[in-house]
Amino acid sequence: MKDFDRGLDQTGKEEIRLVSGTVKKRYERPQSVTCSTAMRARQTWAIFAGAFACDPESAVFSPALYGGDAPAYVSAVEEQPAGTQSLLMVGHNPMMEDLAHLLIAGGDANALAALRSGFPTCGLAVLSLECEFEAVRPRCARLEAFLTPAGLRAAAL
Repeated sequence: MKDFDRGLDQTGKEEIRLVSGTVKKRYERPQSVTCSTAMRARQTWAIFAGAFACDPESAVFSPALYGGDAPAYVSAVEEQPAGTQSLLMVGHNPMMEDLAHLLIAGGDANALAALRSGFPTCGLAVLSLECEFEAVRPRCARLEAFLTPAGLRAAAL
């Protein structure tokens, strides 16, 4: 099986449910979604879409997010419609981690420390931008939260 066609295993599905359930409790539904066309990314978005009771086909599916580099991810951010206030991007590492490090200028100390430890599978960085999506640039964001399955399980204990 090609990597592109590889789906989520049961552990991955459980971790996405944990993260998406937490996101639903803490944040409003994303206004825009850009998702890789790889099978596991599409499955990840479908679970998030279910948590927010929205149509899984409402995302913009971008082939550039599979195998693309950090500039491809920046372009995906810049391509959001004018007036977009929130974006959920479902992509792949190491590019998601690279994008976070490129954009973040500061933020929550605990979240920054967790991000420095690495961007695990099912990790989710919550950023607030100091600019419009179409004008995104390095160091234009604040890290508000960094959610990981391990961190969420530890917090529940």
